[in-house]
Amino acid sequence: MFGFTISNILVFGEYFLHALGIKTSDWNIRWTGLLLLYITCAFHGVSVHHGIRIQNFIGGLKLILAAVIVLTGLWVTVLPQSVTNIESQLHMSSFFETKTQITLGSFASAVIKGTFACAGWNSIHTVTNEIKDPYRTLKIAGPISLLIITVTYLFINMAYLVVIPDQEIMQSGQLIGSLLFEKIFGFRIGRQFLTIASAVCTAGNVFVVLYTISRVSQEVFREGFLPFSRFMSSNWPRGAPLPTLLLSCTLSTIVVLGSPHGDVYNYVVSLESYPQQIFVALCAVGVFIMRKRYPNFVAPIRSTILGTIVVILISVYLVVMPLVGDNPNPKDLKNWLPYPYVGLLSLALAGIYWLCMFEAGPRLFSYHLIPEETKLDDGLVITQWSKIYNNRFG
Repeated sequence: MFGFTISNILVFGEYFLHALGIKTSDWNIRWTGLLLLYITCAFHGVSVHHGIRIQNFIGGLKLILAAVIVLTGLWVTVLPQSVTNIESQLHMSSFFETKTQITLGSFASAVIKGTFACAGWNSIHTVTNEIKDPYRTLKIAGPISLLIITVTYLFINMAYLVVIPDQEIMQSGQLIGSLLFEKIFGFRIGRQFLTIASAVCTAGNVFVVLYTISRVSQEVFREGFLPFSRFMSSNWPRGAPLPTLLLSCTLSTIVVLGSPHGDVYNYVVSLESYPQQIFVALCAVGVFIMRKRYPNFVAPIRSTILGTIVVILISVYLVVMPLVGDNPNPKDLKNWLPYPYVGLLSLALAGIYWLCMFEAGPRLFSYHLIPEETKLDDGLVITQWSKIYNNRFG
């Protein structure tokens, strides 16, 4: 449910409509984003190969756009004003002019939003079984892609500060990229062409993330823990995980259409990112547990002890601090339940379901759950849980 699909479709809707010159509103942004989501679901549901081809094509466009962004950042930050003809808005005398209250909770919320920048990079780790020679690929592609991300974000943020006045930055919201392009390249190239390119790249994120979520959900259903696992884990009807694709679309639609008027994007980004920090911390703790249990096993890609400890400390901080102090929601959504509580409630409901199914149910009604492997018509092997009542054991 919290898989970064919702935030991407909202960004796509806003950029796409803005590039076409259509006045944006809460609802036309949401409906445009949902239309993209349904089209993406149709592509992946009909043919995995076609969906992946589109992902790869848009991935190439994203690299080109990233190069344009880096060159733009270099142009406005390195070259003198006499060459660029762009007046710098970055002055040390007014750099800290805008004052906002910073607390431990608000800083943690800001970092949680910042982790969203690497959400696409993180998603590759959930589908490593579909990568050819993943050890070699990740050793090479991992550091290179992180370097590209770092350089790109560094220069684009410097470009924002140099080109755009601070008041416009604060009022632009998600359209800050379009505003930058328009100020540098003009209306035709900046506002229309490059903004459409940004929307297409965001659509690529939706293709990647929706496919990733569907595969992860399919693996969960394969274990048989959830209702309708046999159907939901299948590759029905054409060798693609259409049932889990439809599930993700349904959940995303409910959240997008059920959200109130206001800064839904930042709320959703925080809501999607917050539960991830809990699992990041648990995975980091699991590294030490695995090394203690299997001391002779050396993983091909191995994290350092210090780095793993730092990850645990940061994740714990990001989980605890939003619960302390004022409501961390965006300003116009303060009346909504704080996002950390929504995230924790969702995880708690999952835990309660597991306790009822595997602990309370068997004890109250005197039966055992026995896992049985079943092979589906498409060749996929799943686990189904059969109830064996205690009186059958004599």
